[in-house]
Amino acid sequence: THLVVKPRLLLIRLSQSALNLNVPAKKWPLTVEGQRRATKFATTIDKYQPTHIYSSSEPKAQQTAAAIAGQIHCSYSSIAGVQEHDRSEITIMAHERLHEN
Repeated sequence: THLVVKPRLLLIRLSQSALNLNVPAKKWPLTVEGQRRATKFATTIDKYQPTHIYSSSEPKAQQTAAAIAGQIHCSYSSIAGVQEHDRSEITIMAHERLHEN
């Protein structure tokens, strides 16, 4: 008998990123904890036998993809035009200021 593997598309949110108010969000890397979580998460999706992982070109997404791919031994690459919505014109408000008034 032949084992038929149905193609699947898994959508995975990137891991914990390092918030830096002096740098646009699209340039944020993962935190050390984010790297650890991505590596650990790889065991969760390994059962789906991914053959390739795609990510946006943002560092945090590429680092998430690389950590998962390295753990489950598959390839990964980034795709131009696939990313979070553009927030380059939006400033991040401090938590305290958000709750003023």
